[in-house]
Amino acid sequence: MSRSLVTAAAVVGLGHAATSLGERLVHRLYYHGHARFVRWTAAEVPFLLWPLWVWLRAGFVHHWLVHHKHAHRCVRELESTGKPSEALCREADAMFPDESMALFYSHYGMGCHGFGAWHHTSTLLFTPMPLVWASLLCLDLPLSPVLLSVLFWSPAIFYMLSSCKYHEFLHMDRAHRHALAPWWLRWLLCSAEGDRLAEDHQNHHFGAQHDALYNIVPLARFWTASLDGRGSAAPALASALALSGALLWSRSVGA
Repeated sequence: MSRSLVTAAAVVGLGHAATSLGERLVHRLYYHGHARFVRWTAAEVPFLLWPLWVWLRAGFVHHWLVHHKHAHRCVRELESTGKPSEALCREADAMFPDESMALFYSHYGMGCHGFGAWHHTSTLLFTPMPLVWASLLCLDLPLSPVLLSVLFWSPAIFYMLSSCKYHEFLHMDRAHRHALAPWWLRWLLCSAEGDRLAEDHQNHHFGAQHDALYNIVPLARFWTASLDGRGSAAPALASALALSGALLWSRSVGA
């Protein structure tokens, strides 16, 4: 197997690990408000932090303050359509008039479109993911910087798709999810992995693990299971070391 193929596979693997951990961090710290500053009122925000607060608080409002409340108040609608009732949407608009853009572009926390898709995906920039990317660019690997960047960030496509395109289907019951899944997502939503993602997401909202199971990127549980109290961290750590070792081997062979 050539150095380039080994390097490419390792870069994609590390990109998936970084995306999975980044998703959990964003979901927990910003969307659930464990980073306390997103809970501040406008009057409490220092001037220099205002842009960051505005950018990250939007997710806290549409996800925690709106979507998590809707999930408990319109269970039947979500199980059959994946969408909250119009009455609850109007109520959210009235409660958060200053966050109308966040609610509109996130479909009230159920998905995202247009600017909302870009905004959601950009939250990965507020995780260690850019540092991992920069570190890889500093290595003398047998890939061009452009190709390396594309490969590393490619798993982030699922970060965008997870919240923007298939999150609503994870709230449906299995029969509706399999019946209504669009043709281009049936490979995931109608698979065993799709059923596991839906089960985990239901437990995230309604189970004892409401402060865990933050991932809806496919196979992300491999990297984050130990953080959710579901097994040892050893497999993930061993895999991360193996991927890093493959990159170091590729670099040393070309030296």
